[in-house]
Amino acid sequence: MIVKHWPVGFTAGYGHEFPSSYVCFDLETTGFDKKCDVIIEIGHVLVVDGEVTDELSVLLDWSKNPVVPQHWLRDRIANLRQTMSQKGIAHHLPYDRLVAEGIDAMEALAYYRDLFANLKAQGMPVVGHNVYRFDEPMLEANLLGFEVADEFAFGDWQLWDTLCLEAATQVGPKHPKALPQPGDTLRSWMARAAYIKAETNLTRTLLAKYDLAAKYGLDTRDSHSACYDARLCHHLMQEYRRMLTAEPEPEPVRLAPVPVPPKTKTAGPRPPLPPSAFVTPNLFAQIEAAEAAKDEVVYGDPTRRRRQRNR
Repeated sequence: MIVKHWPVGFTAGYGHEFPSSYVCFDLETTGFDKKCDVIIEIGHVLVVDGEVTDELSVLLDWSKNPVVPQHWLRDRIANLRQTMSQKGIAHHLPYDRLVAEGIDAMEALAYYRDLFANLKAQGMPVVGHNVYRFDEPMLEANLLGFEVADEFAFGDWQLWDTLCLEAATQVGPKHPKALPQPGDTLRSWMARAAYIKAETNLTRTLLAKYDLAAKYGLDTRDSHSACYDARLCHHLMQEYRRMLTAEPEPEPVRLAPVPVPPKTKTAGPRPPLPPSAFVTPNLFAQIEAAEAAKDEVVYGDPTRRRRQRNR
């Protein structure tokens, strides 16, 4: 587990302890473009001391929103559904279900704006899979774009991305992006770790790698629903905590000693200094010569070279 190799100066930023209380959240959207796509489901799981104490999934109904064209929304959802179906991925959010079961999109966004603001004030860590590159920017774009909030961002030491943890763990501490650098926060570390090439897909790879469905009794048919994926993030955090407990402490890095060259002894006594070394130099010789030159004047025929000291 990569956290084992993090330096103490870095772990001090979040209190040294791998979090056991946090909120996991996930978004389902009409696409991946934060400039135009909208959120259609938000799910979260609240965890206190390793136990789930609350969970919620909210469908967003955009049918009454005058800003979002309904023909565009229908087509966008239908295209996404088709693309996912071609990849063998279930899509649970057709347009008609959002209208029938969803709540007003503005109310849903305002609820999560307030929820995350309260959690940030409490210092509660926020966990997500690819949350640094996708979920946080998409949520920010929707909150600001629909004027539900003036600004939005999780704290620099608040956000934990399981994709980054998994990628850095797979490549190991020798990878240049796996370990924090001096002055890093969790956010600035994730800015590098999020781009490590590794097998980090939540439902296709990590679900099977850690045997999450069997361990925690999950129905894989619910994958790619927001609350289900948020629960997967929680179970990943549980697996990482077990790894941290089970793995031995890494060997401390010891620098090789710098060789010191041996002292060389001179053969025989030191030879005496020559007599010239004891002659005291005349430090005023140049100054006296310059003063003597000023005292000489030339008079008479300028073509003659006779000089006489001015007396």
